[in-house]
Amino acid sequence: MAKYVNGTDVVLSFYDTDASAWKPVGCETSSTLEQTQEIDTAEPNKCEPTAPKSQGDYSYNLTVDAQMISEDNDTYEDKANYEWLDDLFKKSRADKEPIEWRRSNPNGDQYGEAYITSLSDTSNTGEVATFSVAMDGVGEISDTDPHE
Repeated sequence: MAKYVNGTDVVLSFYDTDASAWKPVGCETSSTLEQTQEIDTAEPNKCEPTAPKSQGDYSYNLTVDAQMISEDNDTYEDKANYEWLDDLFKKSRADKEPIEWRRSNPNGDQYGEAYITSLSDTSNTGEVATFSVAMDGVGEISDTDPHE
């Protein structure tokens, strides 16, 4: 029994609105999910010499490096290729709308909306083709599929 989640066990998918389905696009090789919670501090005054604090804005950024899933890989149903992801990026820019993403791993799934801020691919002779995607989140991350 595995004690840890291997990065390649984490699969990145995007929602295809035309097919009404999640499309796996890659197995993560590395990723960074940075969540930020701002803290607002009020000015101290004579009645409250200690400045009270409250939660401010929440934001997140997700950066993923992943191995591209091959078209002939039968492990993933309804998979998509890099070209589909590139088209999704173009559509998102044209429509000025965020995309929906999902990260699946043995411990559960995460869902969110984000704007893709960067997309690139790397393919070297004799190596697995990879891509990198950076996203700026919209709203909160959830563990509930918004389409169920």
